[in-house]
Formats: sequence, C-alpha cells, structure tokens
Amino acid sequence: MIDLEAASAIDVARKIADCLYFARWRSRNRPHLPQIDLTPEYLLKLWRRQKFRCALTGVPLTKSGPQSATIDRMVGARGYCKRNVRWVAKFANNAKGTMSDADFAEWWASFTTAIKAVAHSVKMPR
Repeated sequence: MIDLEAASAIDVARKIADCLYFARWRSRNRPHLPQIDLTPEYLLKLWRRQKFRCALTGVPLTKSGPQSATIDRMVGARGYCKRNVRWVAKFANNAKGTMSDADFAEWWASFTTAIKAVAHSVKMPR
C-alpha cells in the first residue's frame, strides 16, 4: 500500500481522475441528481483539508486496497457536488452502506473497541 500523503502528485492526480470518472459513471442514468460540479482542484483541496485521512474513520488513505480513497456523498440525493462529498476509505464506504453518520460512528467505536480487546487477549508466542 502506498500512503497518499507521501505519494507523488501524479499518483494523487490519477486517483482524483479515477474517482471523478466513477462519480460521472454512477450519475449517468440519474438525471434528477444535480450536475456534477467537482473539479480536480476542488478534490485536491478537500484531500489536503482532510489531511489525507478518511472522513469517517480517520485512517490514512492509500492508493489501493481496503484503505484506498473514494468519494462519498454525504447526502445521496444531492449527488456528487461541492460541499456534499468527502474522501473516505473504501472499506468505510462499503461498511457504512445506508447508515447515518451517527450510526456509523457508533458502530466504528464499538468495532475498534472489540478489536483492541481481542488484540489484548491474544498472547503472542515468544
């Protein structure tokens, strides 16, 4: 996995282009949604504002794998438009599904607590 904070400008630009393409592809048969007004510049600024981290979980975003960066619509009915998108990890976007942000935050907190409890209970071989 490549940490996108340390990735080259070319890697970041490619990831942004891929996400924009996917957003347009998802919206192609939904004329009731607002027109996509996202630009690479806006997405890069948002990326930096989020400090290269998932808006839902805080994990560092990567170029590929489960922590790869994807664009999430905060309100699905508003489409892919400015002030309605955020960068999230692919696993978080998939796990969130149709949950509200509050429900997901509660689920994420209980999930990470359970993982920490399991990690502390497992004895490492010497």
